[in-house]
Amino acid sequence: MTLNELDLYFNSFLKKEEFAADPSRNGIQIQNSSPAGKKITKVAFAVDASLDTVNRAAELGAQMLFVHHGIFWGGCETVTGIHYGRISAFIKNDIALYASHLPLDANAEVGNNYGLARLAGLKELEPFGYWRGMQLGVKGRFESPVSIEKLSEMVLPENKDAVLLPFGKKEIST
Repeated sequence: MTLNELDLYFNSFLKKEEFAADPSRNGIQIQNSSPAGKKITKVAFAVDASLDTVNRAAELGAQMLFVHHGIFWGGCETVTGIHYGRISAFIKNDIALYASHLPLDANAEVGNNYGLARLAGLKELEPFGYWRGMQLGVKGRFESPVSIEKLSEMVLPENKDAVLLPFGKKEIST
């Protein structure tokens, strides 16, 4: 697929136009050398478009990096310092950048919030949390109350460095 074809594909289910109030610039933030013609055969996925992330994507041979937190937010920014470093790494490595912030948060099929809810084993999922009229989150119920430690293991099974703050209820059911 080309960059433009991937943009159409991702937007077919993320529907960025429904999140006009999102300060993130959803969609293509940096194109590669030929958005209409260059074939993209490998896409890397990450949370943030950090310099380390783009360099790792380049090492893996990706032609596109899809992130939750892109580089551009709201108004115009100067291209200096860390911002310059990240942008130049994309250009030097001919990697396109695609960002999806709130559309990814809200998406019931591939979104972050619904994905975490499914990992946690929540049932009866329904929309929860609105910002500027846009539905962003999800809530659900456990079949039986779950300790916060167990929830952490369910959602972050590989993260042995997770830190739990000792306050709040010991078990949760929603």
